[in-house]
Amino acid sequence: MYQYFNHKTNCIVTFCLIAVCFFSCQTNRPYYANKQAKIDSLDLQKTPDFNLFLIGDAGAAEKTKGGTAINYLGKLIPDKSINPPKSCALIFLGDNVYPKGMPKPTHEKRNEAENALKPSLEVAKKCFGKRIFIPGNHEWYNDPQDEADYIFSQDSTIEFLPANNCPGPVVPIKAKNFSVIIIDSQWFLQNQKSNINTCKQSDSIFWKNLADTLQTYQNKPIILIGHHPLISNGHHGGYYHWLDHIFPIRQITPYGFIPLPVIGTIMCLTRKWIGHNTDLSNARYREFSKKMIHLIGTFPNIHYVSGHDHNLQFHHLLPKNFDIQHPFSHTVSGSGSKSSYVGKRNHALFTAQRRGFAVISVIADTFFMTIYDAENECILFRRLLF
Repeated sequence: MYQYFNHKTNCIVTFCLIAVCFFSCQTNRPYYANKQAKIDSLDLQKTPDFNLFLIGDAGAAEKTKGGTAINYLGKLIPDKSINPPKSCALIFLGDNVYPKGMPKPTHEKRNEAENALKPSLEVAKKCFGKRIFIPGNHEWYNDPQDEADYIFSQDSTIEFLPANNCPGPVVPIKAKNFSVIIIDSQWFLQNQKSNINTCKQSDSIFWKNLADTLQTYQNKPIILIGHHPLISNGHHGGYYHWLDHIFPIRQITPYGFIPLPVIGTIMCLTRKWIGHNTDLSNARYREFSKKMIHLIGTFPNIHYVSGHDHNLQFHHLLPKNFDIQHPFSHTVSGSGSKSSYVGKRNHALFTAQRRGFAVISVIADTFFMTIYDAENECILFRRLLF
């Protein structure tokens, strides 16, 4: 009997080692829907008039290898001492401090949270033009206003938007040929009775204000920004690697290779079909996504940018597949400090499990989306937006 169990244990250990080696050796190659999807034939022949840098979920850069993305971002942002003031803007797409946002000044974890934010602040101080942090779901584990106050104390020219724990929309950039509109998507998903949800506003007012704002700026391209994606091929969209079914603890730590096959499958399917309020399968999130897609598709020339899932994605939504009048594209740039599995297809032109960020470049009236791989310091994807 002892030999039987010893042999069984050895088999399990061997299987785990093989799985770990297999996973470690995977190339995680980026997915492209077709050959034309990789790099648009229209290269950037001229120096952009304006660059909008977009990086999400950078809140663990200080502790993890995620500093790779922040460091590479710092290399690409023009030095403010030698460039004109309005040559760039930088927006952090939420989840700026892991694990639970910025606690009160007297909290024992306050110093840890401040340190988590420092790499992002250092890069932000380098950039001329607008520097903006927006809240994600992790900011709402504490009071987002505490993070806003701390950022302001470090540099009063850096903004935290929308302000006062309100959902927006706000329009921080109103250029002659485009606008940037920001919302706090977590406000919609948050428990409206929460003590920190001090901006008492109904859902209907939020949707009306957003529709009115989009209509006001519809005559030129709009970059609409929120923390949560409207469609995703990552964990929050219900996509999991087969190893996630066997080693579910990997969703918490990359070294969690403890086999729990049945429990793992239950966890993956639960998030895929029921979900936490941060998952697209959750009823409240589903309502937000459906309404947002329909509203965006009512207007031409809108591009939606988010973070949340820890990977890089670019989707193109068409009227034949969604309840919309106009097609629009959608970017996920959520691997500012972490990377996790991302699937293929599902209206995606591109996906990659890499740490990185996105940049929208404007040349005259032409707009390009470029997605950078910070791990290899290269371009993964480029697309003409407008």
